[in-house]
Amino acid sequence: MREIKFRVWDTEEKEMHSWEDLIPSVDLGYLFSNETEEYDEYEIQQYTGLKDKNGVEIYEGDIVSNKEFTGEVYHTNRGTYDCASYILGGYNESSEVIGNKYENPELLQ
Repeated sequence: MREIKFRVWDTEEKEMHSWEDLIPSVDLGYLFSNETEEYDEYEIQQYTGLKDKNGVEIYEGDIVSNKEFTGEVYHTNRGTYDCASYILGGYNESSEVIGNKYENPELLQ
């Protein structure tokens, strides 16, 4: 069973927060609901359960690269994770997180 955890991009402060950093200061129920605008500045990204060749956890929004491709990791409506046209289910151990779409958008150009 994969570990369920998240990280959050703060669109106002332009910085990434670990889930643990937010727990004391944010009402998590509201953060996940769409019923309030109070936390609109946060972009939530879920952990895929995979790590790259360096042991770095891979999250939604990460940019992953290997010899064959570079692409953004995203959650599909099937409950799986894809990376560009590459399905992470076929993930190999040469993959490496080189950034994320928030802090390094130029890597996707």
